[in-house]
Amino acid sequence: MGGRFKVQELLGKGAAGEVYLAEHTDLGRRYAVKVLKETVEADPNTVARFRREARAAGRLDHPNIVYIADFGRMDDGQLYLVMEYVPGVTLQEAIKAAPGGKLPRSRALEILRQTATALDAAHEAGVVHRDIKPGNILLSHAPEGGDRVKILDFGLAKIMLDSELNALTARGEMFGTPAYMSPEQARGDSIDANTDLYALGVLGFELLTGRLPFIAKSIPRMMLAHQSDPVPDPQSLLAPGEPPLPTAIKDVVMQCLAKDPRHRPASAAVVVQAIEEINASQSASTVAMPVVQSPHGHDPVSPQMVAGSAEAVKTALDQQADSTARRVWALDQAGRVGRALATQMLTLGLGDARLQAALTELGELERQQSGLETQLSEVRSRLEEQEVRSRERIASLRFAVADLRVERGRFVDVGDASTSTVLDIDYQILELEKRLGEVSHVQEDDQARVVAQLREAQARLDLHHQTLSNAGRKLVSVVNQVRPDPCPTQFLREYDSLDLLMKAVFGA
Repeated sequence: MGGRFKVQELLGKGAAGEVYLAEHTDLGRRYAVKVLKETVEADPNTVARFRREARAAGRLDHPNIVYIADFGRMDDGQLYLVMEYVPGVTLQEAIKAAPGGKLPRSRALEILRQTATALDAAHEAGVVHRDIKPGNILLSHAPEGGDRVKILDFGLAKIMLDSELNALTARGEMFGTPAYMSPEQARGDSIDANTDLYALGVLGFELLTGRLPFIAKSIPRMMLAHQSDPVPDPQSLLAPGEPPLPTAIKDVVMQCLAKDPRHRPASAAVVVQAIEEINASQSASTVAMPVVQSPHGHDPVSPQMVAGSAEAVKTALDQQADSTARRVWALDQAGRVGRALATQMLTLGLGDARLQAALTELGELERQQSGLETQLSEVRSRLEEQEVRSRERIASLRFAVADLRVERGRFVDVGDASTSTVLDIDYQILELEKRLGEVSHVQEDDQARVVAQLREAQARLDLHHQTLSNAGRKLVSVVNQVRPDPCPTQFLREYDSLDLLMKAVFGA
């Protein structure tokens, strides 16, 4: 590899080749270098095809895709790809380490959303992955917290030459994983973006249920199952007591798993939209209640933010993803119901000074939280804008380097360039790589500053949220203390809902 990369260690092996951790000798940056299996004959046409396909995959610039930084052919004819190095674990490893082999639903949906987002961007650029599976999905830590999905090996199946694919098949290996292989891929038919959508459906099914849609004892039987067996109802595979799957995600996953590619979603963006709608509905997954305007200057109670009847509350509780989400939601709703009750009782002259003080304290804390949330949102926006600008600058430099390397390889292979021309191209490449290193270091420093601001803003909000939570509990306690006896009919529904919510909070 021209002496530009110093190999440090072997990261892993696969059907397509071996992956090494390497350091760029001039930039001091770490990369993952994949050396593809099978020696390629010194045929300019096959090498040109490799460069064309690698260049297309290298043009993918997306935060959820591991980018290709360089590619070429070694002296012995082996092809190699230099890729972004991402520390973390594969989704396969994360699933294996999870209790019962199943990730929490909220985390699973976010991983699926990011994967679908990356696939949609790649398909828009005309690149198909062909081997979407947990082993090809890396999970790193996002600066703002949570998982950052990074898809590996984009375009590698197409980069692999026909001779290599035939050699793999002859040894009983195959490119593509049977458990995630679309019916048309299993039949050997032509492949397009629909193949990735099917694999995305298999991945979604596995993340949501904890198992694959088809289980077989042999590769041929697995491939046949994808072609002919009906897909089981994912809802029937959930553990007893587990909240039902949201209809939107269940439907879109089943649509991805359609045997006929024409019946699958129009694009991966459909999957993204379904998950985003679920997230939005869960953020406001409450039942409407009449708006109550306080005579003491408090803000009106938002109707979509307050729980309704006890039956409606029970339904909403059952829809929460897990026990932690259920308690958090219940505590939030209890505070809102308590506020509505306090406002109504004070309006009717049924409260006292304690109730007025608790209500005033909660209102002030809510206004403070709104300001803190705005500050956090602004910092997140700055981080996102900075990442986009930096990614665009870095990508333009990477593309320029890749273009020069393509030209250099072509000149060398066809022998129509003088030594001085090749040396001139090498000099241009070196200068661009130095500039790339400088821009990358500046980007890392800028990101570190904004991330520190983000964490500080998040810490302030988390601390305030706990204060607000305590104020909500205090208000609920006071509301129960001043509960009229007998309780007026118009308050019965709210008190019943409040009792149910507090039982959910304390597990009674």
